[in-house]
Amino acid sequence: MEKTVKSPFIIGGIATLIACLLCCFTASFMLYKDLSVNSYVQTEAIVVDHEYITSSDEGMFYDVIQFTVDGKTYTKVALNNRAYYREPLNIGETIVVYYNPDNPDDVIFKSSSHVVMIVVCYLVAAGCAVGSAFLFIKLFKILKKEREYNSRLNLWVKDENDL
Repeated sequence: MEKTVKSPFIIGGIATLIACLLCCFTASFMLYKDLSVNSYVQTEAIVVDHEYITSSDEGMFYDVIQFTVDGKTYTKVALNNRAYYREPLNIGETIVVYYNPDNPDDVIFKSSSHVVMIVVCYLVAAGCAVGSAFLFIKLFKILKKEREYNSRLNLWVKDENDL
């Protein structure tokens, strides 16, 4: 009976802590990428085409953009440009992109959705931390009651043996 009472709390607490760490890691990585934009150069890119890319059973249209750096034109497929959340942009439409000045092929499509995702990840991590704290508090209360019960039981057995 001991194991069945304690095991769910231990497993739940460990799983919640792992979820908390994963959320913190994800949010930290997204924050790092978001902050790395500060060292990138902002420029305007033009949507020149759309590319249909399939993965498993589904396909998605992605914007193909062009931008110029020091007289050289770069063409990129906007794989990380919120494609899951919206329709493709119109051809000829201008968008803001950020490129690495040391490597213009390294492009970031910054959007407000990154900020929202970072906040959500940290909130989920905080919720997981609070949840695991409650689980461990409950486990310690169970262990304390069990210890008190065992000490009373030992006193009772000792009294019985003295008779």
